[in-house]
Amino acid sequence: MIVKTDAIRMARKCTEDGNLEGALSIMEKAIVADPSNPVLIIYKGQLLLDLSREEDAEKEFKRALKLDPKNPYAWGHLGLLMQSREEFERAAFCFQRVVEEIPDHNTLTILANVQLAFDPESALLNAEKALQCNPEWEEAKEVLRTAKKHLRENKK
Repeated sequence: MIVKTDAIRMARKCTEDGNLEGALSIMEKAIVADPSNPVLIIYKGQLLLDLSREEDAEKEFKRALKLDPKNPYAWGHLGLLMQSREEFERAAFCFQRVVEEIPDHNTLTILANVQLAFDPESALLNAEKALQCNPEWEEAKEVLRTAKKHLRENKK
């Protein structure tokens, strides 16, 4: 039986060697041995994304969330997938779940950035929260400037 840490270590080695299919095979075997481990399932989902198998990756991230509904890593990966598809409202929903678990300047900025596409007021508020956590965070400053610009343009 492959334990979680061994499986992840072996899969990382395969990934470093450019063998994504080998890494995926290792994770699939580890999941058979430990089917209720969201960490393994999230890692498998990331490998599927790396293999351009977006729909399969999405299923794995959602599977991990069924096991651990508050898992910020599963929500984050799902949010990044939604963002890559330009499904910004769905991405924001996912990133909001991340912020609920990890309310730091980085996660707040990621949320604010996707909100720029459809809700500049919320983007502005979350960028301000990010800057309260870390006043020097350049990414949050940029999102804040962009949100203010969108709001000014919408008033015209």
